[in-house]
Amino acid sequence: MAPKKDEPLPRTWSDWAKAAKNLGVYRASVHTRENFQSGTNVTREEHLLLRALWTLSEDDAIPEEELGLGPYFEDASRWLDDFVPFAEYLKGIENSSMPGVDNMGIFETAYSQQFQVRKFLHEKKDKDKKGLDGINEEIVNASLISFLTAICLKNPNVQAYWTPHRATLTATFKKAKLAKQTSLNCQIDGFLAANKTAQTQVILEAKADNREIHEPNVTMQETYEIVAALLTDAPKGLPMNRVILISQDGEELYLSNATYTDEYKSYMMGTKRGMIKKTEFLRIQRYGPWRIKHWKEVEKFAKLVLAIALRASAEQP
Repeated sequence: MAPKKDEPLPRTWSDWAKAAKNLGVYRASVHTRENFQSGTNVTREEHLLLRALWTLSEDDAIPEEELGLGPYFEDASRWLDDFVPFAEYLKGIENSSMPGVDNMGIFETAYSQQFQVRKFLHEKKDKDKKGLDGINEEIVNASLISFLTAICLKNPNVQAYWTPHRATLTATFKKAKLAKQTSLNCQIDGFLAANKTAQTQVILEAKADNREIHEPNVTMQETYEIVAALLTDAPKGLPMNRVILISQDGEELYLSNATYTDEYKSYMMGTKRGMIKKTEFLRIQRYGPWRIKHWKEVEKFAKLVLAIALRASAEQP
């Protein structure tokens, strides 16, 4: 069943149970379904089978504490506070400067591309155009990669790089495995990879318009990507007990953090008998939006990104 825009996705187990019963998948399993739709065409039933619950951050949320970034966020804040190109970049946003006017250094390309994203979104004559004349996913993704690279590239303690490589992540459940097929395919819009090991650290997703235009499909697609990432072996899959996804939807920036239990991963891999308990569902916390037209919001987002990259680098062998 195609998702309805006015029908929210489950935030709690009770919401999930009610929706699953209504759609007849309460006792169904991912392992009894042979094929799933592609990430962009995911159905509500398929999303429910993944047993994932999303939580949206409150206005007073403190992501650096909830994400356990601790000293990495402090180091990132100090470094960016002293990084002149970043200060010039923030000043450009505050003053609505034209691209190329200020001495932004490594942030100049990111600022120029973000300027174009904002321009295309807010000029009515361009809003519904694609390709050369208006906004599209490629423009947004390019601005995101440029911004993330500018944040991290000059910091000597970041031993990783951002790439726009559109990697494909897959997951295979029992029924599909017996048929020698892949259950779930999704394509991410880039990722953060470690310099030495090429270990994937963070995955990326971009959409042309602001999130409300794409919901609930974009959240269901991101669930696909997160599940596929945690089920994929290293170095292509993500390490440890978390999956971090950074997304840009139009001029909005988001950060999502997924945590899972051993029981959830065993169930999804087909090595656990029976169903998982409600306390064992995949939990995904989304933070944001941080809007690229507000310098204070962008400043906070940049410090979080650098902290995540610093932690990822420190965790590498």
